[in-house]
Amino acid sequence: MKRAEVAQYWEANAETWTRHARAGYDIYRDGLNTPAFLDMLPPVHGLSGLDIGCGEGSNTRELVRLGARMHAIDVAPTFMCGWPPPCKRLCSAWSIRRLQSCVRPVDAVGMDCWP
Repeated sequence: MKRAEVAQYWEANAETWTRHARAGYDIYRDGLNTPAFLDMLPPVHGLSGLDIGCGEGSNTRELVRLGARMHAIDVAPTFMCGWPPPCKRLCSAWSIRRLQSCVRPVDAVGMDCWP
């Protein structure tokens, strides 16, 4: 499948995905994946990170809440435009960029490396 086709599928489903995830239907993410992901990270306060394929931003928002400075990118514009109101208060802590054809190397944008 070509990148453009993948992007079209994600964009077509982004609004529904966001609505369902925020309504609590993504039980594996909320109950298993995200807690395991956060447990494996070092303390993130003051670090910078890049969430590639951020989707509706759940992990990005959680890392900002923990004190990280985050950059978030996704191939679907709807994901990048549909972040909830609390994010407006966090805008100084992150910048949101839409994924185009490529991503610069992580060290080129000043990210800290996490395991």
